Formats: sequence, C-alpha cells, structure tokens
Amino acid sequence: MRHLTIFGAGTIGGAIARALTDTGFIREDSLTLVEKRPERVENLQRQFPSADIQSEYPDDVRDVVFLTVKPQDAGELLKALNGRVDEQALVVSGMAGVLLEDLQRGLGHVRVVRVMTNTPLVVRQAFSVWIAGSGIREEEKRFVRDLLSVLGKEEEVTDENLLDVATAVSGSGPAYFFTFFQALVDAAESLGLSRVQAEQWVRWTALGAVHLWEDEKGDLQDMIQRVMSRGGTTEAALKDLPHDELHRMWKEAMCRAYARVQELSRGQS
Repeated sequence: MRHLTIFGAGTIGGAIARALTDTGFIREDSLTLVEKRPERVENLQRQFPSADIQSEYPDDVRDVVFLTVKPQDAGELLKALNGRVDEQALVVSGMAGVLLEDLQRGLGHVRVVRVMTNTPLVVRQAFSVWIAGSGIREEEKRFVRDLLSVLGKEEEVTDENLLDVATAVSGSGPAYFFTFFQALVDAAESLGLSRVQAEQWVRWTALGAVHLWEDEKGDLQDMIQRVMSRGGTTEAALKDLPHDELHRMWKEAMCRAYARVQELSRGQS
C-alpha cells in the first residue's frame, strides 16, 4: 500500500482523501494531510482519525504527493517543498494554471503529473484531464489512471495547453450548469411550484437528459428535435429563444475562463 500526502485539504483535497480511503485505494493510516488553516485541521482530525494531520510542511515528502492548494498559493508551496521531495516520489498537481515546467523547476523534481479535475469528485463523478511530465514511467501512469478512476472519469492528453482548455470547460463547467439550472428552477417556481418541488423537478429532468445523452451519445440538435413536435409545447418554449445570442454568451464566458487560467499560467494574480 502506497503512502499519500495531500497538500491543501480543502474541498477538493478533502474529497480526494475521502474517496481514496473509503474505497480502500489508500489506507487511512497511509495518508498525510497538510492543511495550514487551524479550523480545517480540527475538522480533518475528526474525519480521518488514523491519518497524519499536519499544519506545517513536513521535512521529508515521499511516495505519492497531491498538490491541491489554490494556484495563488503555488509559489509559496513549491518554494517550501523544494529539496524536500524524495527523488522517487510521484507528484500530482491539481493547481490550475501552474505549468509542468514551473512545477518541476519550483520543486526541483522531474517526476510530476498535472491534472485538472472538478468538484463532482465529491460524489466520485469527476472528470479529470491529465498530462504526465517527461520523468514519469509507464507504471506510474497506470497508477495515476487508477487513482483518478476512483474519482470518476479520466482522460490523458499529450498537449499541455489542453489542461487550460479543461479548466475552462470541465473545471468551471459545473458552475455553468448550476447557473442554467437556477434559471429553470426560478421559472418553474414562477409557475406555482414550491422551491423544493421546483428544484426536485429540474434536478430529476436534468439527470434523465444527461443519462439519455450518455447512453445514446446522439447529436444534440437531433435530440432536441426528438423532444419537439410541430405546434407542441417544446416548440412554443424554444422558438423565440435567442439561440445565436445564447451561443455567443456561453462561448464568451468559456473564453473568459480560458483567458483567466492563461493569466494564472503567466503568474498574474
């Protein structure tokens, strides 16, 4: 059983720890969580009583290391860990916008994997896009693939720029859907449903639509047409929507997210 150290045990880091220990991928007594915030340390001690919970950076970092601090805190973390990471350790970074080259230089360590995951990992439904640095062996790639599969779906890429695209598409993506769902819930409530009922109806409808798309993997325009009939309710709902404007708005929103992660890559706070 390998030892895992997670730096930054907030929402993402804590959820990774929970998923990996609950499934037995990592034993709790083979887990170290490093968290600077005192209130989180106390909570982690309750959640993971057999783990090693630390509020300071350890002197010796070995085996498997997961970096999940905010990208704005990356410089401090990399500086603190430089020279402390065992040369055989596998480092996995989930910090948005922090390039492989910067990770390797900042850590003084070549065996680095960069991953972009998202918040559905809390329920083990993440989509994680990852790239391996030049120092990663094939068996380590298999380990990363297995680890990320515990959290949900994963895809390896060989173009690092796609990690920035993943940040804009899947990293920020859950918030796009929640924004749309919120609008549907508000509309359903205006028709007389209670808030709880509106949320439930929209949630179940969304789940059904996603499962149908996942099962059939059909063209989205064709799937829209299958719901619509001439003169029917769906046609009445959709015919006056500003489709071109909606497409433009979402394209611009995603492009802004992409531009922001590239700013982070250039060290702009």
